[in-house]
Amino acid sequence: MSSLKKYPLPPFTMETALEKAVSLDVVWNGYLPETLGGICSTGVEWQDNLSHVHGLEAVHKLLHNSCEGVQSFKSQRTLWGFRVNRMAVRFVFEWQDHEGFWFRAAGNELLEFNEEGLLLKRFASSSNWIVTVDDLSV
Repeated sequence: MSSLKKYPLPPFTMETALEKAVSLDVVWNGYLPETLGGICSTGVEWQDNLSHVHGLEAVHKLLHNSCEGVQSFKSQRTLWGFRVNRMAVRFVFEWQDHEGFWFRAAGNELLEFNEEGLLLKRFASSSNWIVTVDDLSV
């Protein structure tokens, strides 16, 4: 077992599942590839609307490419449910690109964590659209 642990650890209770969802927002709100990759296990499986990658190195590369040109990133998660080491969350992301346009993504994530609290699997589906500054909600 690695000495690196990301608390809270499974098995989750209602309190620790809520805490884990908040801790994910803290990491996502920094929107740095190194920090985001730091929540993942070496064998992580990561899937979203456009990508399906396996392994920490592939996730780092994907996140590095995704983070380019992103400014003012904000994330908000709402816990929908949990069971032992799995969680379902609803998320809303808002960000500004390098040209000043604002975007919102809203969707769902299914997350599975190992005994060290690191992400084993992330399956996400979302819809994205352009918003105005007056429409920002996160």
